[in-house]
Amino acid sequence: MSHTLWLERLEEAKQRFGVETDDELAELLGVSASSICRFRSGRNELRTASKLLILEQLGVAWAAAAIRELVPAIHGAQIRKAHAAQEQRQRRVRKHRQAQGKKASTATNSGGELRAHNEGA
Repeated sequence: MSHTLWLERLEEAKQRFGVETDDELAELLGVSASSICRFRSGRNELRTASKLLILEQLGVAWAAAAIRELVPAIHGAQIRKAHAAQEQRQRRVRKHRQAQGKKASTATNSGGELRAHNEGA
């Protein structure tokens, strides 16, 4: 796949992961934000494991499964490890977002209750 197509896949993955920045995407993929920056500028390639995680997230699981069968066993172990780490990061991000949503909801409710109390007085 060409560099341009992978850049498009990065944007699609951000949408699927529900993230807005390359920093957030990097965290979910288990790479540094600078490695995504270097990839965008053409100075380096994304790791195979990162590419597979992107493909899986984009619903191309059959391709990722086929590639796993074709790569040497050592790469397969690295890919499984990256996949497990990515799942942990996704759970952590979802938990963080839920906590942020609860905080925002609590602040809104508190403000509404305070207004209702003041209006009733």
